[in-house]
Amino acid sequence: MSLANKFAERMLQLKMSARFYFRVCLVIVLFQIAVVFGYTKYFNPDWNEIYEKFKFGMSMIIPLIKSGELNQAATTLTVNLGALCDELLYAFWRSFVLWLILPMVWIYEMLPSENEDKQIIGGKQFINPSSLNHEMFKQSFIDVFWRLKLKKSLPFGEVYLPVKEEPKQTFAVGKPGVGKTNFINYILRQVIKRRQKGIIHDFKGDYVEKFYDDTRHKLFNPLDERSVHWCLFNDCFSVIDIEAYAWALIPNANSGEPYWNNAARDIFTGVLYYCYYKNKRTNKDIWRTLNLPNGALYAILKQTKGGELGAKHLEDPDGRTAQSIMSNLMTFVKSFQFMQHMDGDFSITKWLTDPKEESLIFITNYANLENTLKPIIALFIQTVGKVLLSQTDDPDRRIFFFLDEFGQLPNMMTIKNMMTASRSKGGSIFIGVQDIGQIDQLYKKDLRMTILNSASNRLVFNCKDGDTAEFFSKDIGEIEYYETVVNNSIGGGSSDRVSIENRKIKERLVKKEDIQSLPDLRAFVGIGHHDIVYSKWKYLKLKKNAPAFIQRPDLNLESISDIQPFTADSTLVPSGQQMQPEAPSIEDFAKINLGDMPSFEDSDLIDITNISTEVEEDEISEGVNNTNQIDNNKKPKKGA
Repeated sequence: MSLANKFAERMLQLKMSARFYFRVCLVIVLFQIAVVFGYTKYFNPDWNEIYEKFKFGMSMIIPLIKSGELNQAATTLTVNLGALCDELLYAFWRSFVLWLILPMVWIYEMLPSENEDKQIIGGKQFINPSSLNHEMFKQSFIDVFWRLKLKKSLPFGEVYLPVKEEPKQTFAVGKPGVGKTNFINYILRQVIKRRQKGIIHDFKGDYVEKFYDDTRHKLFNPLDERSVHWCLFNDCFSVIDIEAYAWALIPNANSGEPYWNNAARDIFTGVLYYCYYKNKRTNKDIWRTLNLPNGALYAILKQTKGGELGAKHLEDPDGRTAQSIMSNLMTFVKSFQFMQHMDGDFSITKWLTDPKEESLIFITNYANLENTLKPIIALFIQTVGKVLLSQTDDPDRRIFFFLDEFGQLPNMMTIKNMMTASRSKGGSIFIGVQDIGQIDQLYKKDLRMTILNSASNRLVFNCKDGDTAEFFSKDIGEIEYYETVVNNSIGGGSSDRVSIENRKIKERLVKKEDIQSLPDLRAFVGIGHHDIVYSKWKYLKLKKNAPAFIQRPDLNLESISDIQPFTADSTLVPSGQQMQPEAPSIEDFAKINLGDMPSFEDSDLIDITNISTEVEEDEISEGVNNTNQIDNNKKPKKGA
């Protein structure tokens, strides 16, 4: 370091020290004045008498001046002020002990610091919360009201997230019970105060109990009587939407044979095309169509533009392959059975684009049927994301996505686009997981890295899992510094020597063991490019406003069993069908389909909707009869 730099650094230290001690002295003086007046008024028994004499003496001064007796007036003023000052100075000198605070502060400042021998030269380092708030919110020297911005900002413990940093996405990790839910409670409370929109994946029902207000907010759960009545056709406006719905509901398989999900998706896509063309646009219509016998469903898909791929998988309606495909399809569409009553007009598009809308949507699950509801929950979340991404850029728009217990959601095709492209649209995504393994179970490593790299804000709570702690220790970064080392060598006579060495050290700022030993309600917080804060929370105690779940009166959930993960014999896969397709983007949907498919305007659907009713009914009847005939052949004959 050059001499000029050292001098500049020293002058800056002197300036900061002078400012600090001036403030300390000012606080002591103000405190001493308060002590003096408090003592004289409440603890001095002679004060009232002295004060009355003082007022009487002062009242004589004006008449003496008017009568021309100026010397007498000056003497009276001197005597009165002297008596008052004597009494106040007595209390002042007795309270002078307060000035002992100053040398105590000075001694504390002179104590050796842990980092005194460290000269930081690069990398990440720790910063205290107040300094970080000052750094992020005070934009200029004259910005004296910067603290007022904190009241409107989202609290990350002792630090606050600037509004401009909200769309840069936030990722929180920590084992159960360490404070992730408490952290989101603080955020939700502020979002509600700001009257902004958002969706909350509430796996356990905690947020519904504390924040749900049926006069203002909305809830989505096909089993809950408070749920909005949503049908996917309420937000279906083009071919792109149908294809996107199919991919969102039935993503690529995480493992195993990809053919089964691909085939199920093709059939579901064809069913949606058929329902749209025939104006069967309710959840009940979708469920009834999906439950047709395989032969009847094959006949429908074969006649439907866009259903040809699905029909190919059912060419042998009663074969084992077709039955396995339909079994797999049911694991994704079973939730439509409970959505048959949802024939309302709630539209995600209208909710998101309505400037007067200020509600949150709570998306809840039901523990005993969580596998049944997961696909439709993921579809709902991705539909919100898809609608947001279709909007024009607007930095003032704000839509929050609180995806707590992210590992409990299935693979979501659009999460990558939501994390990377929603910033300019005003999307602010908060993801909470228990460990890094939950993401690895759902997504490939490259997609996991995309999700993490897209989240500029990090909160690392206690992680007992060694791999997770190691990952985020490395993710937080390293600190690089020179450490001064003094070496003493003692020899005989005059050969004693002292050598000073500056040793360059590079190490992780937060070690794996530091993360594993964090107390509850404590986390390492990183916001954007800023340094790391060790932040603390107080437990936010909130009363219950609503029950987590209210069962629909027309359901008997005790008699309903959850679906089980699908497994099938790989030998049933037709040859040439083993390849796993990549999920197409919205642009790919348009490129693939818009040239081949008709528009959804009624005037353009005449050719399709006027398919010969007789031919269709004959083929459907033939499929139903064939199915019934097979079923009858399977029944044992009497007397057998």
